[in-house]
This record gives sequence, structure tokens and C-alpha cells, in this order.
Amino acid sequence: MLRYLAGGATEDLRVIYGVSLGEVYSSIWRCVDSVNRALVIDFPINDPAKLAVLEAEFCARSRSKSWTGQVGAVDGFHFRMRNPGKAVDDALAYYVHRKSEYALLATAVCDARCRFLFWSFDCKRTVHDSVAWSQCELGMKVANGELPSEYFLNGDAAYILSDQMVVPYGTPGFTDFDYVQSSNRIVIERAFGVMIRRCPPLPCHPLSANTTETTRIKIEAIGNSFF
Repeated sequence: MLRYLAGGATEDLRVIYGVSLGEVYSSIWRCVDSVNRALVIDFPINDPAKLAVLEAEFCARSRSKSWTGQVGAVDGFHFRMRNPGKAVDDALAYYVHRKSEYALLATAVCDARCRFLFWSFDCKRTVHDSVAWSQCELGMKVANGELPSEYFLNGDAAYILSDQMVVPYGTPGFTDFDYVQSSNRIVIERAFGVMIRRCPPLPCHPLSANTTETTRIKIEAIGNSFF
């Protein structure tokens, strides 16, 4: 599995270890399934001690060391996928016209070190990022006041400003604020970028024809391993 994630071709692995190509694929997925069973990705919304650590890490990495209150960076991302075909009821529901591709829409939150704290694939692939956030589990908890009032999440202009969602002003008079805000939000884009560059495409899961679940498993199992 590590050799494959490092860039090893499946055909090379077959020759090196003297196994069939099917066994190579099965071995990869046994490893991924094992990580899935053990890996817990959970935003600590009800844990004051962990929230304090998250806030301290964002403050420490900010340029002036005065950026306080942030406990996560949020963004949406389309993960390209194959046409799921008959594995789902409506394959066209996964087609994103503006990108001319099939995709899963992920809403994610990460910490100051680009480690993922929350994932959601629950919304339609074509909804706006702000809508996806308002409909996901963590977004609803934040809207309901479950996140302590001294903390907030940091998003781009696609999100709606609120007491616990900081977004850029986007006007000339606030360029200094927008610069600081962006520098503390960019970690989520880095997190997606590193994952995409370092994680090779996984073969279809041998126990499921549903490629949407294949993509979901890939993301959840491997993402935090790089940080």
C-alpha cells in the first residue's frame, strides 16, 4: 500500500511481489478499509480543551500572533469521479456542468496544520458552498449555537458572514484585514492540494460498484496521513 501511494504502478507491484493484478487491488483496499475502521475525523465542538488548542495553533501561525478565535478553516471542493452509471439511481445528479465532469462535492474543515477535522458529502454536487455548509451536520450545529461564542470558522467569499463565520470584506478599504484573513484561511486549500497531488487514484472497490463510495473512502482514509 505504501509503495502504491508513493507512486508505484500496479503492474510493477504485480511483478515484484509475484501476485495477480486482482490481488494487488485487493491488498490496496484491505489497507484502506483497515484505516477507515481505525481513523476518526471529528471536529471537537463540545470539547473546550481541544477547541482552545485549535485556536492557539491558528494564533501561533498568524503573522502578527494577534489573530484569535479561529478554530478551523472551511471550504468546498469537487472531487472528480467516473460516471457512476447504474451504481446510483440518478447518475446525472453527479454531473457538474460548469466543470464538465462527474464529481462529489465535499465540505471540509481543517486545523492550522492542514489536518482534516470534518467532512461532509451530503449535499448535491451543484449547490453553492454556503448552502452545502448550512445543510451539513457541523454547519447546522454552529448555526444552532453549539460552538462557543468566542470561536469562529474562517471561509472565503462563498460563505455568509456571521458571528461565527469570518469572510473577506472584498473592498479596497479593508485589504489589510482581507490579507490576514486569507493567510489564515489558505490552510484548507493547501490541505486539498496536498491530498490531490500526493494521493494517486484508487482502483474501484472490489466489494462495491459504487464509485461515489470509492471516492469517499479514499478521501476519509488517506487525507490526514500526509500531515
